Amino acid sequence: MPTIKRLTTKQRVMKYVRSVIAGRLPAGRWIGWQAQRFVDDLERTDIWMDWAEVERVAEFVRGCGLVGDDHDADYELLDWQLWVVAGLYGWKVKRGKGKPSIRRTRFAIIQVARGAGKTTFMAALALYDLTTGPGRRVDIIANKRDQAATLLATAKTMAARVAGDLEPRQYTVIRAEADCKLQALTSSEKSLDGLNPSLWIGDEAHEWRGRFASKLTTTAAKRKQSLGVIISTPGNNQDNWYADEVKTGQAVLEGKLRLDGNQYWLWGVDDGDALEDEGCWVKANPGLPVQPTLESLRHAWAVHSVSKVKRNEFARYQLCRPQYGSQAWLEMAYWPEDTVELEALRGRPAWLGLDLSKSFDMSALVAAVPLPDGRLALVGRYWWPGESARDREIEYELPLTRWKDEGRVVLTPGREVDYQAIRDQLAAWRGFFDIRKVAFDKWGSTYLAQVLAHQDQLPLVEYPMTIAMFGPACQHFQNLWVSKRLVAQRDEVLRRACADVDVWQDNNGNMRPIKSGRKVIDPLVAALMAVHSYSLEAGRPPSVYEEGGVV
Repeated sequence: MPTIKRLTTKQRVMKYVRSVIAGRLPAGRWIGWQAQRFVDDLERTDIWMDWAEVERVAEFVRGCGLVGDDHDADYELLDWQLWVVAGLYGWKVKRGKGKPSIRRTRFAIIQVARGAGKTTFMAALALYDLTTGPGRRVDIIANKRDQAATLLATAKTMAARVAGDLEPRQYTVIRAEADCKLQALTSSEKSLDGLNPSLWIGDEAHEWRGRFASKLTTTAAKRKQSLGVIISTPGNNQDNWYADEVKTGQAVLEGKLRLDGNQYWLWGVDDGDALEDEGCWVKANPGLPVQPTLESLRHAWAVHSVSKVKRNEFARYQLCRPQYGSQAWLEMAYWPEDTVELEALRGRPAWLGLDLSKSFDMSALVAAVPLPDGRLALVGRYWWPGESARDREIEYELPLTRWKDEGRVVLTPGREVDYQAIRDQLAAWRGFFDIRKVAFDKWGSTYLAQVLAHQDQLPLVEYPMTIAMFGPACQHFQNLWVSKRLVAQRDEVLRRACADVDVWQDNNGNMRPIKSGRKVIDPLVAALMAVHSYSLEAGRPPSVYEEGGVV
Protein backbone atom coordinates (compact mmCIF):
# COMPACT_ATOMS: atom_id res chain seq x y z
CA MET A 1 0.00 0.00 0.00
CA PRO A 2 1.25 3.50 -0.78
CA THR A 3 2.39 5.53 2.22
CA ILE A 4 0.25 8.55 3.03
CA LYS A 5 2.55 11.52 3.58
CA ARG A 6 1.53 13.66 6.52
CA LEU A 7 1.77 17.41 6.23
CA THR A 8 4.28 19.07 8.50
CA THR A 9 3.12 21.46 11.21
CA LYS A 10 4.25 24.41 9.10
CA GLN A 11 2.40 23.13 6.05
CA ARG A 12 -0.81 22.63 8.03
CA VAL A 13 -0.70 26.11 9.55
CA MET A 14 0.11 27.87 6.29
CA LYS A 15 -2.56 25.93 4.39
CA TYR A 16 -5.16 26.91 7.00
CA VAL A 17 -4.14 30.59 7.06
CA ARG A 18 -4.00 30.92 3.29
CA SER A 19 -7.39 29.19 2.94
CA VAL A 20 -8.85 31.85 5.25
CA ILE A 21 -7.28 34.70 3.29
CA ALA A 22 -8.34 33.27 -0.07
CA GLY A 23 -11.91 32.72 1.12
CA ARG A 24 -11.78 28.96 0.62
CA LEU A 25 -12.47 28.54 4.32
CA PRO A 26 -15.34 30.72 5.62
CA ALA A 27 -14.12 33.06 8.36
CA GLY A 28 -15.34 36.21 10.05
CA ARG A 29 -13.64 39.51 9.32
CA TRP A 30 -11.57 39.53 12.52
CA ILE A 31 -10.09 36.12 11.78
CA GLY A 32 -9.48 37.21 8.19
CA TRP A 33 -7.47 40.18 9.42
CA GLN A 34 -5.59 38.05 11.97
CA ALA A 35 -4.65 35.64 9.17
CA GLN A 36 -3.43 38.51 7.01
CA ARG A 37 -1.44 39.91 9.93
CA PHE A 38 0.18 36.50 10.39
CA VAL A 39 1.27 36.29 6.75
CA ASP A 40 2.49 39.89 6.70
CA ASP A 41 4.55 39.31 9.86
CA LEU A 42 6.36 36.41 8.19
CA GLU A 43 7.95 39.00 5.90
CA ARG A 44 9.34 41.08 8.73
CA THR A 45 13.05 41.03 9.53
CA ASP A 46 12.84 41.92 13.24
CA ILE A 47 10.90 38.77 14.17
CA TRP A 48 10.90 35.17 12.96
CA MET A 49 8.74 32.07 13.22
CA ASP A 50 10.31 29.20 15.15
CA TRP A 51 8.53 26.26 13.53
CA ALA A 52 10.64 23.81 15.54
CA GLU A 53 9.16 25.26 18.75
CA VAL A 54 5.65 24.91 17.34
CA GLU A 55 6.37 21.25 16.55
CA ARG A 56 7.71 20.68 20.07
CA VAL A 57 4.46 22.00 21.54
CA ALA A 58 2.39 19.84 19.18
CA GLU A 59 4.44 16.76 20.08
CA PHE A 60 4.06 17.41 23.80
CA VAL A 61 0.30 17.89 23.46
CA ARG A 62 0.07 14.66 21.47
CA GLY A 63 1.52 12.80 24.44
CA CYS A 64 -0.95 14.38 26.88
CA GLY A 65 -3.78 12.36 25.36
CA LEU A 66 -7.46 13.21 25.32
CA VAL A 67 -9.95 12.96 28.16
CA GLY A 68 -13.61 11.96 28.25
CA ASP A 69 -15.06 9.77 25.52
CA ASP A 70 -11.69 9.48 23.74
CA HIS A 71 -9.74 8.75 26.92
CA ASP A 72 -6.12 7.78 26.26
CA ALA A 73 -6.23 8.57 22.54
CA ASP A 74 -3.42 10.80 21.28
CA TYR A 75 -4.28 14.49 21.34
CA GLU A 76 -3.77 15.63 17.77
CA LEU A 77 -4.19 19.40 17.55
CA LEU A 78 -6.57 20.63 14.88
CA ASP A 79 -5.35 23.11 12.26
CA TRP A 80 -6.82 26.16 14.01
CA GLN A 81 -5.19 25.08 17.28
CA LEU A 82 -1.81 24.69 15.58
CA TRP A 83 -2.18 28.23 14.24
CA VAL A 84 -2.85 29.48 17.76
CA VAL A 85 0.19 27.60 19.06
CA ALA A 86 2.30 29.21 16.33
CA GLY A 87 1.05 32.62 17.36
CA LEU A 88 1.64 32.01 21.06
CA TYR A 89 4.97 30.16 21.02
CA GLY A 90 6.42 30.38 17.52
CA TRP A 91 7.03 34.10 17.15
CA LYS A 92 10.50 35.15 18.34
CA VAL A 93 12.01 38.62 18.56
CA LYS A 94 15.58 39.09 17.35
CA ARG A 95 17.75 40.89 19.89
CA GLY A 96 21.01 41.43 18.09
CA LYS A 97 24.18 39.49 17.50
CA GLY A 98 25.05 37.02 20.21
CA LYS A 99 21.78 37.46 22.12
CA PRO A 100 19.13 34.72 22.17
CA SER A 101 15.73 35.52 20.74
CA ILE A 102 12.85 35.98 23.13
CA ARG A 103 9.19 35.13 22.70
CA ARG A 104 7.18 37.88 21.04
CA THR A 105 3.68 37.19 22.36
CA ARG A 106 2.88 38.31 25.90
CA PHE A 107 -0.95 38.46 25.78
CA ALA A 108 -3.61 36.81 23.63
CA ILE A 109 -7.37 36.46 23.36
CA ILE A 110 -8.93 33.36 21.83
CA GLN A 111 -12.66 33.88 21.39
CA VAL A 112 -14.30 30.71 20.14
CA ALA A 113 -17.64 28.94 20.50
CA ARG A 114 -18.64 26.45 23.14
CA GLY A 115 -17.74 22.86 22.40
CA ALA A 116 -14.51 23.74 20.61
CA GLY A 117 -12.35 21.91 23.15
CA LYS A 118 -11.12 25.00 25.00
CA THR A 119 -10.59 23.24 28.32
CA THR A 120 -8.54 20.37 26.91
CA PHE A 121 -6.47 22.72 24.74
CA MET A 122 -5.61 25.06 27.59
CA ALA A 123 -4.86 22.21 30.02
CA ALA A 124 -2.26 20.82 27.62
CA LEU A 125 -0.64 24.24 27.08
CA ALA A 126 -0.54 24.79 30.84
CA LEU A 127 1.40 21.57 31.30
CA TYR A 128 3.75 22.43 28.44
CA ASP A 129 4.69 25.72 30.07
CA LEU A 130 5.33 23.90 33.34
CA THR A 131 7.98 21.77 31.63
CA THR A 132 9.93 24.55 29.88
CA GLY A 133 12.23 25.50 32.73
CA PRO A 134 12.72 25.93 36.47
CA GLY A 135 10.59 28.20 38.60
CA ARG A 136 7.55 28.09 36.33
CA ARG A 137 4.24 29.27 37.76
CA VAL A 138 1.03 28.57 35.85
CA ASP A 139 -2.22 30.09 37.13
CA ILE A 140 -5.62 29.02 35.83
CA ILE A 141 -8.17 31.73 36.59
CA ALA A 142 -11.94 31.47 36.27
CA ASN A 143 -14.95 33.31 37.62
CA LYS A 144 -16.06 30.31 39.68
CA ARG A 145 -14.00 27.78 41.58
CA ASP A 146 -15.62 24.82 39.83
CA GLN A 147 -14.73 26.26 36.40
CA ALA A 148 -11.07 26.55 37.34
CA ALA A 149 -11.19 23.12 39.00
CA THR A 150 -12.47 21.52 35.78
CA LEU A 151 -9.47 22.76 33.82
CA LEU A 152 -7.12 21.75 36.64
CA ALA A 153 -8.65 18.25 36.78
CA THR A 154 -8.07 17.85 33.04
CA ALA A 155 -4.45 18.94 33.46
CA LYS A 156 -3.97 16.45 36.31
CA THR A 157 -5.31 13.60 34.18
CA MET A 158 -2.94 14.53 31.37
CA ALA A 159 0.02 14.98 33.72
CA ALA A 160 -0.28 11.37 34.86
CA ARG A 161 0.38 10.24 31.27
CA VAL A 162 3.28 12.51 30.40
CA ALA A 163 6.74 11.06 30.91
CA GLY A 164 8.90 13.14 33.20
CA ASP A 165 8.65 14.72 36.63
CA LEU A 166 5.11 16.14 36.57
CA GLU A 167 3.31 15.27 39.82
CA PRO A 168 -0.49 15.68 40.08
CA ARG A 169 -1.46 16.73 43.62
CA GLN A 170 -4.89 17.36 45.14
CA TYR A 171 -5.04 21.03 44.23
CA THR A 172 -1.98 21.46 42.03
CA VAL A 173 0.39 19.93 39.53
CA ILE A 174 4.03 20.38 40.45
CA ARG A 175 7.61 19.66 39.42
CA ALA A 176 9.13 19.53 42.86
CA GLU A 177 12.84 19.52 41.95
CA ALA A 178 12.38 22.37 39.47
CA ASP A 179 10.20 24.49 41.81
CA CYS A 180 7.29 24.61 39.33
CA LYS A 181 3.59 24.73 40.18
CA LEU A 182 0.26 24.85 38.37
CA GLN A 183 -2.76 26.01 40.39
CA ALA A 184 -6.40 27.06 39.90
CA LEU A 185 -7.73 30.38 41.23
CA THR A 186 -10.97 32.34 41.25
CA SER A 187 -11.11 35.75 39.61
CA SER A 188 -11.06 37.95 42.69
CA GLU A 189 -8.85 40.78 43.88
CA LYS A 190 -7.58 38.78 46.85
CA SER A 191 -6.69 35.60 44.97
CA LEU A 192 -4.62 37.53 42.41
CA ASP A 193 -2.40 39.29 44.95
CA GLY A 194 1.30 38.38 44.82
CA LEU A 195 1.20 36.33 41.62
CA ASN A 196 4.24 36.03 39.38
CA PRO A 197 3.07 33.72 36.58
CA SER A 198 5.07 32.45 33.66
CA LEU A 199 1.66 31.63 32.15
CA TRP A 200 -1.81 32.63 33.23
CA ILE A 201 -4.96 31.38 31.55
CA GLY A 202 -8.25 33.23 31.90
CA ASP A 203 -11.22 30.93 31.37
CA GLU A 204 -14.52 32.55 30.25
CA ALA A 205 -13.25 36.02 31.15
CA HIS A 206 -16.45 37.63 29.88
CA GLU A 207 -17.90 36.68 33.29
CA TRP A 208 -15.21 38.49 35.27
CA ARG A 209 -16.50 41.37 37.37
CA GLY A 210 -14.54 44.50 38.18
CA ARG A 211 -11.25 45.79 36.77
CA PHE A 212 -9.00 43.55 38.85
CA ALA A 213 -7.79 41.73 35.73
CA SER A 214 -5.47 44.65 34.97
CA LYS A 215 -3.41 43.26 37.87
CA LEU A 216 -2.52 40.27 35.71
CA THR A 217 -0.91 42.33 32.98
CA THR A 218 1.15 44.35 35.45
CA THR A 219 2.08 41.27 37.49
CA ALA A 220 3.31 39.50 34.37
CA ALA A 221 5.80 42.33 33.78
CA LYS A 222 7.89 40.95 36.66
CA ARG A 223 9.18 38.17 34.40
CA LYS A 224 11.34 38.49 31.30
CA GLN A 225 8.98 36.22 29.40
CA SER A 226 5.42 35.82 30.60
CA LEU A 227 2.29 34.92 28.69
CA GLY A 228 -1.37 35.61 29.43
CA VAL A 229 -4.07 33.82 27.45
CA ILE A 230 -7.79 34.59 27.60
CA ILE A 231 -10.04 31.91 26.11
CA SER A 232 -13.73 32.71 26.19
CA THR A 233 -17.06 32.98 24.49
CA PRO A 234 -18.44 36.53 24.00
CA GLY A 235 -20.12 38.35 26.86
CA ASN A 236 -23.32 40.31 27.43
CA ASN A 237 -21.72 43.36 29.06
CA GLN A 238 -20.04 45.82 26.73
CA ASP A 239 -18.60 47.88 29.61
CA ASN A 240 -16.50 45.30 31.48
CA TRP A 241 -12.78 44.54 31.26
CA TYR A 242 -13.15 41.70 28.78
CA ALA A 243 -15.23 43.76 26.36
CA ASP A 244 -12.61 46.52 26.52
CA GLU A 245 -9.86 44.03 25.71
CA VAL A 246 -11.82 42.71 22.72
CA LYS A 247 -12.30 46.27 21.44
CA THR A 248 -8.56 46.80 21.82
CA GLY A 249 -7.92 43.65 19.81
CA GLN A 250 -10.26 44.78 17.07
CA ALA A 251 -8.41 48.09 16.87
CA VAL A 252 -5.12 46.20 16.52
CA LEU A 253 -6.49 43.99 13.75
CA GLU A 254 -7.88 47.02 11.93
CA GLY A 255 -4.45 48.65 12.04
CA LYS A 256 -5.60 51.53 14.24
CA LEU A 257 -3.43 50.47 17.18
CA ARG A 258 -0.04 48.78 17.39
CA LEU A 259 0.50 46.25 20.18
CA ASP A 260 3.11 43.94 18.74
CA GLY A 261 3.19 41.60 21.74
CA ASN A 262 -0.54 40.88 21.58
CA GLN A 263 -2.43 38.34 19.47
CA TYR A 264 -6.18 38.16 18.84
CA TRP A 265 -8.12 35.23 17.43
CA LEU A 266 -11.72 36.45 17.48
CA TRP A 267 -13.74 33.70 15.84
CA GLY A 268 -17.41 34.43 15.19
CA VAL A 269 -20.06 35.00 12.56
CA ASP A 270 -20.36 38.39 10.90
CA ASP A 271 -23.21 40.80 11.54
CA GLY A 272 -25.03 39.97 8.32
CA ASP A 273 -24.88 36.19 8.71
CA ALA A 274 -28.16 34.38 9.34
CA LEU A 275 -28.12 32.17 12.41
CA GLU A 276 -29.65 29.24 10.54
CA ASP A 277 -27.03 29.35 7.74
CA GLU A 278 -24.94 26.24 8.38
CA GLY A 279 -22.30 27.49 5.97
CA CYS A 280 -21.45 30.28 8.42
CA TRP A 281 -21.19 28.14 11.54
CA VAL A 282 -17.53 27.31 10.89
CA LYS A 283 -16.71 31.00 11.39
CA ALA A 284 -17.24 30.50 15.13
CA ASN A 285 -16.48 26.77 15.24
CA PRO A 286 -13.13 26.36 13.49
CA GLY A 287 -12.96 22.70 14.52
CA LEU A 288 -15.99 21.71 12.42
CA PRO A 289 -16.78 18.97 11.56
CA VAL A 290 -14.56 17.27 14.16
CA GLN A 291 -15.15 19.34 17.30
CA PRO A 292 -17.97 20.17 17.47
CA THR A 293 -19.76 17.94 14.99
CA LEU A 294 -22.26 19.34 12.54
CA GLU A 295 -24.93 17.07 14.02
CA SER A 296 -24.44 18.52 17.49
CA LEU A 297 -24.76 22.08 16.19
CA ARG A 298 -27.87 21.19 14.23
CA HIS A 299 -29.40 19.76 17.38
CA ALA A 300 -28.46 22.89 19.33
CA TRP A 301 -30.07 25.11 16.69
CA ALA A 302 -33.25 23.01 16.70
CA VAL A 303 -33.49 23.43 20.47
CA HIS A 304 -32.71 27.16 20.46
CA SER A 305 -34.66 28.29 17.40
CA VAL A 306 -38.03 28.29 19.19
CA SER A 307 -37.72 31.71 20.83
CA LYS A 308 -35.86 34.99 20.50
CA VAL A 309 -34.02 34.56 23.78
CA LYS A 310 -32.87 31.05 22.95
CA ARG A 311 -31.76 32.22 19.49
CA ASN A 312 -29.77 34.94 21.20
CA GLU A 313 -28.14 32.27 23.37
CA PHE A 314 -27.28 30.24 20.28
CA ALA A 315 -25.86 33.34 18.63
CA ARG A 316 -23.69 34.12 21.64
CA TYR A 317 -22.44 30.70 22.74
CA GLN A 318 -22.44 28.70 19.49
CA LEU A 319 -21.75 31.47 16.97
CA CYS A 320 -19.75 33.99 19.06
CA ARG A 321 -22.02 36.94 18.34
CA PRO A 322 -22.02 39.22 21.42
CA GLN A 323 -25.41 39.91 23.01
CA TYR A 324 -25.11 43.20 24.88
CA GLY A 325 -27.78 44.56 27.18
CA SER A 326 -31.42 43.57 27.00
CA GLN A 327 -32.94 41.25 24.44
CA ALA A 328 -36.34 40.98 22.84
CA TRP A 329 -37.98 37.93 24.32
CA LEU A 330 -41.20 36.39 23.07
CA GLU A 331 -41.63 35.24 19.50
CA MET A 332 -45.01 36.67 18.54
CA ALA A 333 -45.64 33.93 15.99
CA TYR A 334 -46.56 31.83 19.05
CA TRP A 335 -49.12 34.32 20.34
CA PRO A 336 -52.09 32.24 21.59
CA GLU A 337 -55.14 33.07 19.49
CA ASP A 338 -57.51 30.62 21.24
CA THR A 339 -60.33 31.79 23.50
CA VAL A 340 -62.74 30.20 25.96
CA GLU A 341 -66.10 31.50 27.10
CA LEU A 342 -65.59 33.53 30.26
CA GLU A 343 -68.61 31.87 31.84
CA ALA A 344 -66.86 28.49 31.45
CA LEU A 345 -64.28 29.74 33.96
CA ARG A 346 -66.79 30.50 36.68
CA GLY A 347 -65.95 28.75 39.93
CA ARG A 348 -62.64 27.43 38.66
CA PRO A 349 -59.46 27.84 40.76
CA ALA A 350 -57.51 30.95 39.81
CA TRP A 351 -54.10 32.35 40.70
CA LEU A 352 -53.80 36.12 40.36
CA GLY A 353 -50.91 38.46 39.67
CA LEU A 354 -51.22 42.15 40.63
CA ASP A 355 -48.71 44.68 39.28
CA LEU A 356 -49.44 48.09 40.81
CA SER A 357 -48.45 51.27 39.05
CA LYS A 358 -46.64 54.40 40.02
CA SER A 359 -47.94 57.80 38.87
CA PHE A 360 -48.90 58.07 35.17
CA ASP A 361 -48.51 54.33 34.65
CA MET A 362 -50.64 51.22 34.14
CA SER A 363 -51.81 48.83 36.86
CA ALA A 364 -52.53 45.26 35.81
CA LEU A 365 -54.42 42.33 37.32
CA VAL A 366 -54.21 38.96 35.57
CA ALA A 367 -55.83 35.66 36.53
CA ALA A 368 -54.26 32.34 35.52
CA VAL A 369 -56.99 29.69 35.33
CA PRO A 370 -56.06 26.06 34.64
CA LEU A 371 -58.34 24.31 32.13
CA PRO A 372 -59.30 20.63 32.09
CA ASP A 373 -57.24 20.01 28.93
CA GLY A 374 -54.00 21.20 30.61
CA ARG A 375 -53.92 24.65 29.09
CA LEU A 376 -53.89 27.85 31.13
CA ALA A 377 -56.36 30.66 30.48
CA LEU A 378 -55.24 34.25 31.15
CA VAL A 379 -57.85 36.87 31.99
CA GLY A 380 -56.68 40.45 32.43
CA ARG A 381 -58.03 43.75 33.75
CA TYR A 382 -56.08 46.99 33.37
CA TRP A 383 -56.24 50.57 34.67
CA TRP A 384 -54.57 53.81 33.59
CA PRO A 385 -54.62 57.31 35.18
CA GLY A 386 -56.98 59.39 33.08
CA GLU A 387 -54.96 62.59 33.45
CA SER A 388 -51.95 61.16 31.57
CA ALA A 389 -53.87 59.03 29.09
CA ARG A 390 -53.81 61.47 26.18
CA ASP A 391 -50.08 62.20 26.51
CA ARG A 392 -49.20 58.53 26.85
CA GLU A 393 -51.39 57.64 23.88
CA ILE A 394 -49.18 59.86 21.72
CA GLU A 395 -45.85 59.23 23.43
CA TYR A 396 -46.19 55.44 23.72
CA GLU A 397 -48.31 55.07 20.55
CA LEU A 398 -50.97 53.24 22.57
CA PRO A 399 -54.63 53.16 21.45
CA LEU A 400 -55.83 53.96 24.99
CA THR A 401 -59.00 55.72 23.81
CA ARG A 402 -60.06 52.74 21.71
CA TRP A 403 -59.12 50.30 24.45
CA LYS A 404 -61.25 52.32 26.89
CA ASP A 405 -64.22 52.34 24.49
CA GLU A 406 -63.89 48.56 23.99
CA GLY A 407 -63.71 47.94 27.75
CA ARG A 408 -60.13 46.70 27.65
CA VAL A 409 -58.70 49.47 29.89
CA VAL A 410 -60.35 51.54 32.62
CA LEU A 411 -59.24 55.18 32.84
CA THR A 412 -59.51 56.40 36.42
CA PRO A 413 -59.65 60.11 37.37
CA GLY A 414 -56.47 61.93 38.36
CA ARG A 415 -52.75 61.35 38.03
CA GLU A 416 -52.71 57.94 39.73
CA VAL A 417 -54.79 54.81 39.37
CA ASP A 418 -57.63 54.73 41.87
CA TYR A 419 -56.84 51.60 43.91
CA GLN A 420 -60.49 51.34 44.90
CA ALA A 421 -61.24 50.32 41.31
CA ILE A 422 -58.75 47.45 41.67
CA ARG A 423 -60.27 46.49 45.00
CA ASP A 424 -63.74 46.40 43.41
CA GLN A 425 -62.50 44.17 40.60
CA LEU A 426 -60.94 41.76 43.09
CA ALA A 427 -64.23 41.64 44.97
CA ALA A 428 -66.06 40.83 41.72
CA TRP A 429 -63.58 38.11 40.85
CA ARG A 430 -63.85 36.67 44.33
CA GLY A 431 -67.47 35.91 43.57
CA PHE A 432 -66.58 34.50 40.14
CA PHE A 433 -63.33 32.55 40.62
CA ASP A 434 -62.08 30.28 43.36
CA ILE A 435 -59.12 32.55 44.16
CA ARG A 436 -56.19 30.57 45.57
CA LYS A 437 -53.43 33.19 45.63
CA VAL A 438 -52.95 36.87 44.80
CA ALA A 439 -49.27 37.55 44.09
CA PHE A 440 -48.27 41.19 44.47
CA ASP A 441 -45.10 43.26 44.33
CA LYS A 442 -44.05 43.85 47.92
CA TRP A 443 -42.70 47.25 46.89
CA GLY A 444 -46.14 48.33 45.70
CA SER A 445 -48.81 49.95 47.86
CA THR A 446 -48.41 48.76 51.45
CA TYR A 447 -51.77 50.33 52.33
CA LEU A 448 -53.66 48.47 49.59
CA ALA A 449 -51.96 45.20 50.51
CA GLN A 450 -53.00 45.61 54.14
CA VAL A 451 -56.58 46.39 53.12
CA LEU A 452 -56.78 43.41 50.75
CA ALA A 453 -55.28 41.02 53.28
CA HIS A 454 -56.97 42.15 56.50
CA GLN A 455 -60.27 43.75 55.48
CA ASP A 456 -61.02 41.80 52.30
CA GLN A 457 -59.40 38.58 53.57
CA LEU A 458 -57.71 37.81 50.22
CA PRO A 459 -54.88 35.24 50.12
CA LEU A 460 -52.04 37.64 49.31
CA VAL A 461 -48.47 36.44 48.80
CA GLU A 462 -45.46 38.69 48.30
CA TYR A 463 -43.68 38.38 44.96
CA PRO A 464 -40.16 39.90 44.94
CA MET A 465 -39.19 41.47 41.60
CA THR A 466 -35.81 39.72 41.53
CA ILE A 467 -33.90 37.55 39.08
CA ALA A 468 -34.20 34.70 41.57
CA MET A 469 -37.98 34.88 41.29
CA PHE A 470 -38.36 35.89 37.65
CA GLY A 471 -35.78 33.38 36.37
CA PRO A 472 -37.98 30.30 36.88
CA ALA A 473 -41.12 32.35 36.12
CA CYS A 474 -39.85 33.39 32.69
CA GLN A 475 -38.65 29.90 31.87
CA HIS A 476 -41.99 28.32 32.74
CA PHE A 477 -43.97 31.01 30.88
CA GLN A 478 -41.77 30.56 27.81
CA ASN A 479 -42.35 26.79 27.87
CA LEU A 480 -46.11 27.35 27.95
CA TRP A 481 -45.79 29.99 25.22
CA VAL A 482 -43.94 27.89 22.65
CA SER A 483 -46.04 24.80 23.36
CA LYS A 484 -49.28 26.76 22.75
CA ARG A 485 -50.66 25.94 26.21
CA LEU A 486 -51.80 29.49 26.98
CA VAL A 487 -55.25 30.89 26.19
CA ALA A 488 -55.04 34.68 26.05
CA GLN A 489 -58.67 35.58 25.29
CA ARG A 490 -57.65 37.84 22.39
CA ASP A 491 -56.35 40.30 24.94
CA GLU A 492 -54.85 43.16 22.88
CA VAL A 493 -53.36 44.85 25.92
CA LEU A 494 -51.51 41.70 27.00
CA ARG A 495 -50.46 41.09 23.42
CA ARG A 496 -48.89 44.54 23.22
CA ALA A 497 -46.98 43.87 26.45
CA CYS A 498 -45.71 40.54 25.12
CA ALA A 499 -44.48 42.24 21.96
CA ASP A 500 -42.88 45.13 23.88
CA VAL A 501 -41.06 43.25 26.62
CA ASP A 502 -37.29 42.89 26.70
CA VAL A 503 -35.42 40.69 29.12
CA TRP A 504 -32.13 41.08 30.93
CA GLN A 505 -30.23 37.82 31.12
CA ASP A 506 -27.51 36.89 33.60
CA ASN A 507 -24.51 34.69 32.83
CA ASN A 508 -26.45 31.57 33.83
CA GLY A 509 -29.26 32.25 31.37
CA ASN A 510 -31.80 33.40 33.98
CA MET A 511 -34.14 36.09 32.68
CA ARG A 512 -35.92 39.09 34.15
CA PRO A 513 -38.39 41.26 32.20
CA ILE A 514 -37.41 44.89 31.74
CA LYS A 515 -39.06 47.88 30.13
CA SER A 516 -36.88 49.79 27.69
CA GLY A 517 -38.02 53.08 26.25
CA ARG A 518 -41.67 53.93 25.76
CA LYS A 519 -43.15 50.51 26.29
CA VAL A 520 -45.81 48.91 28.46
CA ILE A 521 -45.02 45.53 30.04
CA ASP A 522 -47.19 45.63 33.21
CA PRO A 523 -49.83 43.18 31.87
CA LEU A 524 -47.13 40.59 31.14
CA VAL A 525 -45.47 41.11 34.52
CA ALA A 526 -48.82 40.43 36.20
CA ALA A 527 -49.28 37.36 33.99
CA LEU A 528 -45.84 36.05 34.94
CA MET A 529 -46.67 36.46 38.62
CA ALA A 530 -49.97 34.64 38.20
CA VAL A 531 -48.61 31.78 36.09
CA HIS A 532 -45.61 31.27 38.37
CA SER A 533 -47.78 31.28 41.49
CA TYR A 534 -49.95 28.60 39.92
CA SER A 535 -46.95 26.52 38.83
CA LEU A 536 -45.52 26.53 42.36
CA GLU A 537 -48.66 24.76 43.59
CA ALA A 538 -49.31 22.56 40.58
CA GLY A 539 -46.57 20.02 41.11
CA ARG A 540 -44.02 21.52 38.74
CA PRO A 541 -40.48 20.46 39.72
CA PRO A 542 -38.92 23.29 41.73
CA SER A 543 -36.17 25.44 40.25
CA VAL A 544 -32.67 25.53 41.71
CA TYR A 545 -33.62 28.80 43.38
CA GLU A 546 -36.70 27.31 45.00
CA GLU A 547 -34.85 24.19 46.13
CA GLY A 548 -32.24 26.38 47.76
CA GLY A 549 -34.81 28.37 49.68
CA VAL A 550 -34.12 31.59 47.78
CA VAL A 551 -37.79 32.02 46.84
